[in-house]
Amino acid sequence: MSFDPNEISPKALRSFQESDAEINIWEGSVSSSKTFISILRWLKEIQNGPQDGPLAMIGKTLDALKRNVISPMQELIGPDCQYYPGRREIELWGRTIFTYGANDERAEGKIRGSTLAGAYVDELTLIPESFWNMLQSRLRVKGAKAFATTNPDGPGHWVKKTWLDRKHELNLKSWAFRLEDNQWLVKNNPGYIESLKKRYVGLWYKRFIDGLWCLAEGAVHDYFDELLHTILRPPPALSYFVAMDYGTVNPTAILLFGENLSTKPRSWVEREFYWDPAVTNRQKTDAEISRDLREFLGPIEPEAIYVDPSAASLKLQLQKDGFYQIQDADNSVLDGIRTVSMLTVSGEHAICRAARQTIEDKSNYVWNTKLAVKTGEDKPIKQHDHTQDAERYGLHTRYGQYRIDYNLLARN
Repeated sequence: MSFDPNEISPKALRSFQESDAEINIWEGSVSSSKTFISILRWLKEIQNGPQDGPLAMIGKTLDALKRNVISPMQELIGPDCQYYPGRREIELWGRTIFTYGANDERAEGKIRGSTLAGAYVDELTLIPESFWNMLQSRLRVKGAKAFATTNPDGPGHWVKKTWLDRKHELNLKSWAFRLEDNQWLVKNNPGYIESLKKRYVGLWYKRFIDGLWCLAEGAVHDYFDELLHTILRPPPALSYFVAMDYGTVNPTAILLFGENLSTKPRSWVEREFYWDPAVTNRQKTDAEISRDLREFLGPIEPEAIYVDPSAASLKLQLQKDGFYQIQDADNSVLDGIRTVSMLTVSGEHAICRAARQTIEDKSNYVWNTKLAVKTGEDKPIKQHDHTQDAERYGLHTRYGQYRIDYNLLARN
């Protein structure tokens, strides 16, 4: 294993040399080289750390772990690093490394009873606290260490409050990285740094560019400017898709998105349907909403109709009525909000001015600051959220993976 020290910042090199605590955490900006240097340190641990026990690598999902860490490891090591997704194992230098996805509280049961000689965790703030606590009890081989990376979250997040803020009480070391710590980017692609800074706004800029553990407060889309981010007339659409936020007692919002990848914006909310039982004093059945969708679309045949996965009865009714394009929406709230923000600020997405409810909800859709202070959890208040949920379903389900991959064009 070798690397060019000229591409490693002094901070990164110091973290590589000093990461000998029981817990070692790299935190800070996106694309700041924290993942790259932590992988190098993990590879050193595989070679030189305790040898009498298995190792573990953990991500929010196995797909994310593969994309963020395993693939870069394979690029560095070559054919010696063999990943077997069916077995969820990596074989490297005679060591067995178990891989785990930990996306909910039940995940801690996956490692209960294990005895581990070391562990690597990708995106620690996205891992349930119960899993992390269980992992600490599983590192029972003498000399076992944990290595983790994370972007900042809220100041009340358990990673910050319980671990980073108490590192002097614990056997824990951490290093805070900024974009300019990525020497490879600074030397080879400085334009990417400036491009990345333009794509993040508001809360996401503070956390992912400035590397701050800051509170989610105020408007979720605090960057939104009707003059900048709406259009009077859309470009010619080459395709259409639909996203629906379904309610019985609550409002139902249906958004029609136009799409043309050769124009800017490349996607836009062209029209909206909004039914609020509190205003009309009448709830609609699934069959009525299905008829409303048919009338709303007219002659347009969308490529996809993204619906909240929990709306089981509506999906059945839509399929019964001949809507065979139904797909479960990706309901990741924070990732979805970030996708909407990035696409809007970059000019790749806009809202037609005729979609007044969607535009008006932008400024009224706000973070639940009390919850963030009390629990450290970032969530919007469940008000003025129906058009915003539908927009998030459409954009994140269709383009979210593209945004993730875009960020990985640089060394993490």
